[in-house]
Amino acid sequence: MDVFLGQISRDIGVAFFKNTLTTHTIDPFVDHTRDGLAGDLAYSQNLSGIGYVAGSQISTETDTHYNLTPDPYYSDGYRAVFFFSEETTSLDEIDHLMWLPQWHPNLQPNAE
Repeated sequence: MDVFLGQISRDIGVAFFKNTLTTHTIDPFVDHTRDGLAGDLAYSQNLSGIGYVAGSQISTETDTHYNLTPDPYYSDGYRAVFFFSEETTSLDEIDHLMWLPQWHPNLQPNAE
């Protein structure tokens, strides 16, 4: 089984540093870009399943984290896990895995 890992961000600018390093500036709402990729993959009709796993710290506008350049980013902390098929998969056939990372306080099932 092939496994591919990746990270996505959307470039919105260029940053220049004193030591002549040139890099990109990212859109701080990284989850929007992740979800856009999921939509693009779904419309390819080869995405057979999607789930989300804990991947990093939650970063909000009140508790902001920064990448190495240092651009701010906001994230729910999830990483998408995509499953692909060589068979055509329509949008309503995509398996949405109901994985709930335990550390996320807003998505814990109600204990009764």
